[in-house]
Amino acid sequence: MTYRRLVRVGAIAALMLATALTLRAEEKKTAPAAKTEAAKSDSAKSDAPKKDDKADEAHKLFVEGVRLVADADQALQEKKDGECQRMTKLAIESFEKALKITPEDGEIMLALGAQYFNQGQIDKATETYKQAIAALKKDNLRDLLGLAVLNLAGAYYAQEKYELALKEVNSALGFDPDSDEAKKLKAACEEHLKEKEKKK
Repeated sequence: MTYRRLVRVGAIAALMLATALTLRAEEKKTAPAAKTEAAKSDSAKSDAPKKDDKADEAHKLFVEGVRLVADADQALQEKKDGECQRMTKLAIESFEKALKITPEDGEIMLALGAQYFNQGQIDKATETYKQAIAALKKDNLRDLLGLAVLNLAGAYYAQEKYELALKEVNSALGFDPDSDEAKKLKAACEEHLKEKEKKK
């Protein structure tokens, strides 16, 4: 199993966790707050789109993207590469649309970065993971943050930036010291760095 495949598995795990968190947040929605500012005109209300409606739309796009990722992964397991690529492209479109609606959503950024990575768009994945990490830190979503850091390490590894990859994977191990995926990536980074040192 190549490290690239391991990163894909990690990305799927991140998406599933992101979905669980999002659905949990939906369940926790409380009853609408008491009406305030009753004096606002109906025309003013209709001119501005409701924040909840936007959040619902972004959530639907996110869930659709996650479904497409699961379909892409199934196609990959069945060795249907063309179908996998098609589903991944559709997932990217869903996540990009969702992110336009809620541009500060770290969960969506993480999902989008994973799909950029799977399409071989490593530079885009790297930048998206960095943005996801900043947003997830702000929202204090520790579980997702650890996965985002690990995926960033994987992106650096794919770019052959082994020092940066090692730094990030060590950070990821701070979130989950028992992560087999992180341990394997760390070993791979250290091996490349040793080889690099020998050539000097």
